[in-house]
Amino acid sequence: MGGLSCGIDVGTTNLKVLLLDDGGRTLWVKSVPAPHKRDELGVVTDARELVATSEALIIEGCKAVARGRKLTAISSAGIGEDGVGVDENLKPLGHAIQWNDRRGESFALALAKTDMARAYPTILLDFSSSAGKWQWLRDNKPGESDGAKHWLTMTDYAIAVWAGQPFMSATLAPRTGCYDVFTRQWIPGLLEHVGAPPLPPLVEAGGIVGTLRQGPLISAGVADEKTLLVAGGHDHPVAASAIRRIRKDARIDSMGTANATYGETATLMPDRDLEGLYVTLPISGAKGAAVIGMSEFSVTLAQHTEDVASLYAALQKGAAIPDALRPVLDDLAQRTRHFWAAMTRAGVPQAPIYATGGWARCPAIMQSRANIFGEPIIVVGEPELVALGAALFAALGNRPVPASSSEVIFTTYEPS
Repeated sequence: MGGLSCGIDVGTTNLKVLLLDDGGRTLWVKSVPAPHKRDELGVVTDARELVATSEALIIEGCKAVARGRKLTAISSAGIGEDGVGVDENLKPLGHAIQWNDRRGESFALALAKTDMARAYPTILLDFSSSAGKWQWLRDNKPGESDGAKHWLTMTDYAIAVWAGQPFMSATLAPRTGCYDVFTRQWIPGLLEHVGAPPLPPLVEAGGIVGTLRQGPLISAGVADEKTLLVAGGHDHPVAASAIRRIRKDARIDSMGTANATYGETATLMPDRDLEGLYVTLPISGAKGAAVIGMSEFSVTLAQHTEDVASLYAALQKGAAIPDALRPVLDDLAQRTRHFWAAMTRAGVPQAPIYATGGWARCPAIMQSRANIFGEPIIVVGEPELVALGAALFAALGNRPVPASSSEVIFTTYEPS
């Protein structure tokens, strides 16, 4: 009897856990609201609550489907810009500022205007960059940064705590705004300028961080001291990796809280104007670079409708796009179309577009985007692709694994 591999998706809105068997089949998946709080300025995350919620979900899933099997490996993926300073025992010194919080925006934009930052034209510093958040913490909550022994991202935090080993998944490093994708090194001047806390070693996706120590997962009998803890990484590259197991040159249109377009290129030059794209690392240490175009999808819709959840539910069931929202959705699609063109100019090969994420399950939106893009869109039926990608990397840390053999449904929307 084989074991189970677990993938965790630390999302903006929800936390998801997925369990795979040793044949790559999805046995169980569940999504719950992410354990957020509010401080005096916005949404934050309590890292300890994140761990506890993850443990409860994993235990629930294993009790439902394990049938005597234990977890052989766990990995996680998620948003990359939020994190927390920790002490020598990996205990958080404060709460993690959410990635889309704008309290560090002015610092990031000011940094972008310096000669030091201009020397790295492919680094896009904006409100989401960890660099701005680090400088804000240094100026406003110095006890949370100056006293830190390590900085841990929320995506990596549970894995680091369970292993007792600080680390950062490699694809999260570029999200800080202080990492050079071309040399694969931190930029000391930028780190010093923003007052970055000490950063832990980088580990490529699929790399083994350690094994599980004592804790609720062992006490509940769903794992043991042999359970491997494996690095995952940034949600968009991890989700893309699951699709690219099927079509290795696929371009990805990920449509969740954010709309992210993803592609990889072997020819990107470090002095190129990326036209609003983020540059990042390809998954698993591959050569070249990856580029991401990012739009705030759900937030944009929320500015034009009072109930985004009801809109989503109706569109998912096949409803037509409301006339008042069609210009908004068309603008979002045109922005994505611009990103596709910019990615092509950056050296990403022309290839089929695969769409994933919650909004990709809305037929009217996908047909409209196919019309605007002027090319087919293949929608991936797997609802939790980030968690699946993380689970596949967990399995990779334990043994070679093929593409998931789950019965994934693909729906193609042709332009009309």
